[in-house]
Amino acid sequence: MKNNIKDNIKIGIVVHGPTIIDSGYAMKIIDILSSFGEVEAILGGNIGKTAVIDASLENIIDISTRRLPSESVKIFKEKSKDYIFLINYGNSQITGQTFGFKVFKNSFINNGWKYPKFIQIERPGEDNGSLISWNIFDFEYNDNSLDISTKNIINKIINEIAILFSLDIVDPHDILNKYFDNNDLALFEDYIEFIKSNNENNEYNYINIQNDLDFEDKIVRDIRGVNPNENIFVNGLVIGKSTSCKLKLIATNGYITEIVGGVLNTNASQKLGKVDLNKVIVKTGLLRKLKVTPRILEDSDIMSNNNNNNNCFKVAFVDNGFYDIYNLNSVDLAIAIGDDTTLIASDILYRFNIPIIGIINGNIDNVVLEGFQTKGSIIIELGDDLDNIIGTLIFKELFSSKNIIKYEKNSYSNNFSSKHLFIEDFSKKILKIVKNITSNYKLNYY
Repeated sequence: MKNNIKDNIKIGIVVHGPTIIDSGYAMKIIDILSSFGEVEAILGGNIGKTAVIDASLENIIDISTRRLPSESVKIFKEKSKDYIFLINYGNSQITGQTFGFKVFKNSFINNGWKYPKFIQIERPGEDNGSLISWNIFDFEYNDNSLDISTKNIINKIINEIAILFSLDIVDPHDILNKYFDNNDLALFEDYIEFIKSNNENNEYNYINIQNDLDFEDKIVRDIRGVNPNENIFVNGLVIGKSTSCKLKLIATNGYITEIVGGVLNTNASQKLGKVDLNKVIVKTGLLRKLKVTPRILEDSDIMSNNNNNNNCFKVAFVDNGFYDIYNLNSVDLAIAIGDDTTLIASDILYRFNIPIIGIINGNIDNVVLEGFQTKGSIIIELGDDLDNIIGTLIFKELFSSKNIIKYEKNSYSNNFSSKHLFIEDFSKKILKIVKNITSNYKLNYY
């Protein structure tokens, strides 16, 4: 006999960050939730993509498209899921719970929609692990509009998961009162009143004025749960380092101009460019903190190197973070500019067996616990903070200001039919540019 409750329940799982995957809890949670209904999982954010690949979970957790966590939630809302779970493993209780509210706010409060049940599972396995039902409140359990089977399944899912993973069931009000200002609390209370009103169309039409802020306005963003001496990432680029537990990012005219409680790297801020500080992804500490075994993708694997053009070599230019690096799985070589970009690009492209030529200053921040380099990679270490200057020249002279270029193999002698010799030739062209600027450099071969 079929379980009708299970057959009718549709569950969406937004998986965020590498730690929830590396720890093994993502798969455990997916398995448990599968016993309650039809489950679909997608990655929210981009940092966890390498972890999904290493764990061979790309057929279980969708990593086909880059999405913000709130964009992943939106997909599940469009698919009319009954429950949406956000599973995360923040660096601390504070960072995890405040992150959960921001996703909830961007997904529900700031976007009027028919609302599924939204539940966060945070830091499972830790002493302070928590389960937050962001829009499931006591009044719903006593609501006569809910049939008994629905009430039972809500209770069963929440209680079973909380017991299995030793999670504290945390009231969202406690999180708002601890970490957020009165404005956010008022918005949250307004949303609760909407749910209680049992609106016939079941839609919430709050418009977030902050989304319409002009770039001319000065924007201040509080970052919670930070420790001193941690890297500060904005959209994957290290823009500075914390010096305090209280951190504020300040943007003027769309550019990050100051860090209160930290030191700003002005060059990195300029490289980041104009951003909406309310929407950028901000992280601190390590991008990936657990020791992992990298998985080298074979030609038959999903997302593996699919370059079927045997008549040319493809070379990519990478100078900012990691957001598009996964799309470079068909190139033969990548040129990475900057310490952090080189480390991240090298680590990701290692999975696709793609070597890099990196241009660095030798001040690499500790952004991942371990970094990997494909055999044949070359790192050119400069002095005097010249990486951006030389990167600009490489982009103009060798790439003709294009992100990807092709070199026909037939344009070389037969000796250049191998990738190794092509990389050697390309590195000589880069070194020629370097030598015209400085004699102070060091070559590291892998």
